[in-house]
Amino acid sequence: MTPVEAGFNGDAIVQQEIRKIIRTFDIKYAVETGTFVGNSTIQLCLNGCETHTIEKQEKLFIEARKNLAKYSNAHCYHGDSKILLPEIL
Repeated sequence: MTPVEAGFNGDAIVQQEIRKIIRTFDIKYAVETGTFVGNSTIQLCLNGCETHTIEKQEKLFIEARKNLAKYSNAHCYHGDSKILLPEIL
């Protein structure tokens, strides 16, 4: 499964609804906590969102940062969302 297919746990209906919400409400920014390896982040980026995502586990953060490197609208942070979220918002 490619990252695009895997975003939102590979659920095509959720992917379609997220695209619809982004278009309907002209969403430009997204904040995600729990990046895992970045697949859902990629979905958000491909739909035009400037996306900030936080991953606490170092191993997953490293993998996500690698997967997101080619997306200029993806910003990946390593740490606890309780601490980082207020700084991002």
